[in-house]
Amino acid sequence: MLLADEATSGLDPDATTSILTLLKQLRDQFGLSIILITHEMDVVRRAADAVAEIRDGQLLQQGSLRELLATPGSRIGQQLFPLQPLAANGDLQLQLTYGDRAIATDWISQVSQQHQIQVDVLAAHVEQVGRDWQEECELAVRFNQRPVGLQVLIQQLYQLGINAELIESQSEFKEAV
Repeated sequence: MLLADEATSGLDPDATTSILTLLKQLRDQFGLSIILITHEMDVVRRAADAVAEIRDGQLLQQGSLRELLATPGSRIGQQLFPLQPLAANGDLQLQLTYGDRAIATDWISQVSQQHQIQVDVLAAHVEQVGRDWQEECELAVRFNQRPVGLQVLIQQLYQLGINAELIESQSEFKEAV
């Protein structure tokens, strides 16, 4: 086990990359577990497999980085992938994160056609985190005919490998969703 306490603090980007490359080589060559203490979110994004967030001596979140990033509302996910969404023009606003499996590229078309809804992408973020890709987006949903039950929509997204969380709902649709 190797403890690296603020190993990249105050370094320029090239030196940070060199240190992270060295740590990964040591991990792979010697089968080490590395505990990397850092406050730099870019270092977490590039190097971590698992994360624990500790603040004021309290453990706030822990788990695999992929799992925490795929959890809607995760503080770590929000810190690593802050979205700057456009103004919403829809009946519902959803935040989506992709789960652990590959997602069909036509999922928006599938959901739109099945439920006769219009889906607008307000913001999206795709980035490599460690060895995996992480995707997150925010959508506005407009109903063309009758509102679809929110749980039905969220369940279908979940079956497609997408985690969804309601951000906002227009008042006239709160009963329907």
